[in-house]
Amino acid sequence: MRNLLTGSFIILLLLAITCIPACGGGGGGDGGGGDLVADYDLEGEEYLADPDTPIDRFCKMFSIPWAVAHSGIGWDSFPWPYFGFTGDKNVAAGLDVKVLVQGAPLIAEGVTNGDGRVMFSHIPTGILIMVITGADGHQYYAPVQISDGVTSRFQAVVYTNPDTGIVELTGKTIHDSDGDGEPDDSFSFAIYGRPVDLNTQGMIILHDGTTTSVDDNGDGDYTDSGDKTFTEPDDDGISSDEGDGDEDNDGILDDVDEDIDGDGIPNTEDPDIDGDGLPNESDPYPGGITPLDDFVPPYKDVDVPYPGIYTLSQIDDNVVEVIFPRAYDDMHEPVTYNIYYSTTPPIYFDSAEVQRFKPLNPDTPDGLYHDNLVLISNQYYFIAVRAEDAAQPPNEDQNTAEIEIYVDPNYPN
Repeated sequence: MRNLLTGSFIILLLLAITCIPACGGGGGGDGGGGDLVADYDLEGEEYLADPDTPIDRFCKMFSIPWAVAHSGIGWDSFPWPYFGFTGDKNVAAGLDVKVLVQGAPLIAEGVTNGDGRVMFSHIPTGILIMVITGADGHQYYAPVQISDGVTSRFQAVVYTNPDTGIVELTGKTIHDSDGDGEPDDSFSFAIYGRPVDLNTQGMIILHDGTTTSVDDNGDGDYTDSGDKTFTEPDDDGISSDEGDGDEDNDGILDDVDEDIDGDGIPNTEDPDIDGDGLPNESDPYPGGITPLDDFVPPYKDVDVPYPGIYTLSQIDDNVVEVIFPRAYDDMHEPVTYNIYYSTTPPIYFDSAEVQRFKPLNPDTPDGLYHDNLVLISNQYYFIAVRAEDAAQPPNEDQNTAEIEIYVDPNYPN
């Protein structure tokens, strides 16, 4: 996986690059102003910065619906689905696209046509870097894996996370080993992280199902100082010894999981409990639990659980101000506050609407935070607040305090 070039024969690279208007300006936005990312079925929500945020809030900078290579030539001879391109009404023509590899001369350069496509020849397979101008005018260095289009294809999207304003990348290579048009059930290959542009340093993670490589500055070279490669049973980019509290992403935290690495072998019989490639006798943490693992949610004060919502008040026709106390966490701050709301009691936290509040400054003079919910007037709402830390995976407190409010359409009369 870490060999940047795995072949040098003559092939044809086909890309469909979709570029849409930036939504909400440089700080993210609410998803308006162009097509959204809701049609991307990537391998697991862990590749998105915030899996609890509705995916249609992610603002697309550009996308690569399909990227594949083939030793033949010609366009019409390529059968669906391996060389087809998903349609998009917001394709952009005249988009400059470069292909390069770290530490090597420019491989190719082209411009997208009226369908948003660009075609190159003499492109090697392997992990290459696409330099593409996004909807915000910045040039992004997005790694892609180019492989034989008969059995595999790559897709990716670069988007702005509306909660952080950070531009991020997620992509995967889909394998179809038997050529039946249906992806293999087994995990294939993923790329996710922050692409480098002219203003920011990136960080890209490659994962092939068991081995994870981290490119700490996103320059396409995985052997720099600070880069690392490790074995892990899941695909979240956090090694067992660095505080991954759910090694197999099964939703059961490792402190109570009887099969930590999810390999079907109980911990009591498993020679490698945490699935990091080290036998238990050679592992500094043979039991799979490390000092960096965090299983404790944020709290209000020492030995005082987080109480949840403090008070509510209507401040406009359909706006409700939610007030809640600050929470603390010993190991993984900053704390995020999840504001749940429902029109019927009690609130079912697994399915209720939620708005996430991340304070820019954790300090607050009176120990209280304020956030606004835009709701539907002439409706009763039940609202609760829970605190969540920044652990991997995060720990959310389980308070059930909720307050009812009627959104008066005649406010302030």
